[in-house]
Amino acid sequence: MNNITIEGTDTYLVANTEDWSKYARIKKAIQVFKLYGISLLGKRKYENLYLDQKMDRIAVLGLIFELELALEKELNDEEAYALVYPAAIVEKLLDLP
Repeated sequence: MNNITIEGTDTYLVANTEDWSKYARIKKAIQVFKLYGISLLGKRKYENLYLDQKMDRIAVLGLIFELELALEKELNDEEAYALVYPAAIVEKLLDLP
């Protein structure tokens, strides 16, 4: 586990590089969702992409494909077809509990 220490005037900030990487990946995912006009704030992250967002299967699979490219993780076809909520997509691609 690598740590970065940044020296301040009276304090030290120690951050795990794995945490920085996780935040960078989350930021990338948010940017891709924004390209599609999808908000990840509040209850909207649990809206069904097909019913609530009125997206068709090709648009959803395109979104998932772009997220896979940005996050450098590939899902199998069955997993991609089963994902219908933005929060579920993020959890699956970022391996969140």
